[in-house]
Amino acid sequence: MIFGKEKNKGLRFNGRCLEAVTIGENGVTMDDIMIHHEDTEDTGIHMMLARMSGDLPVAIGVIRNVKKTSYTQLYEDQMEEQMANGKYKCVDDLLNSGDTWEI
Repeated sequence: MIFGKEKNKGLRFNGRCLEAVTIGENGVTMDDIMIHHEDTEDTGIHMMLARMSGDLPVAIGVIRNVKKTSYTQLYEDQMEEQMANGKYKCVDDLLNSGDTWEI
């Protein structure tokens, strides 16, 4: 994660939090700079990037992009399964099931 007007600054993880460093100073090399993977399942680094403030740059762009099934799709899949394999096909089937009587 390189930034700065001269592209000489970067972010590194110091074991607890993110810190901004200058490449070439205090022994900092390109190997020390963090590489961001937006498709990582763990949200730890993503949350740190989203909360950067103070002397850290503002994260712009895709912070997290994990491919998962949406709630809507899970709901629709569940409804289709119940309609195909369920005991009741309509409300009449439900109302006429079990013990019924006529008045």
